[in-house]
Amino acid sequence: VRDHALESFEHQDIPFEQLLRELDLPQDASRSPLFDVMFNMINAPIGEIVFEGLAWSRVDFDRRAAQFDLMVSVDPILTGSVVFEYATALFDRPTIVRLAEHYRRLLETLVDRASVAISRLPLMGAEEA
Repeated sequence: VRDHALESFEHQDIPFEQLLRELDLPQDASRSPLFDVMFNMINAPIGEIVFEGLAWSRVDFDRRAAQFDLMVSVDPILTGSVVFEYATALFDRPTIVRLAEHYRRLLETLVDRASVAISRLPLMGAEEA
């Protein structure tokens, strides 16, 4: 995986539009051309952010439209947040809450059982199972 990822980084500067042309994918304005679900781990070290004489804080806003069917953004460094953004035409709030609970349970279990294969870790609690 490491070698494949490093090899892929050699092409990271290719413009998105050129990538789509090269892949020659069918165009459909109702969908994202490459993927529908994104998991974004924001873990690049940014250091301390200083603006001389100014204070800053993160501002969350509602875009009123999801960029993808489902996007999970994890920011363990700056905000310690996990954000689920989803298309409300495809998912309802209880489904996303349940998905977030599964993710939380998976992470909590990994802390205690790091050597267990991920396929063997429980997603559901006893009540839901």
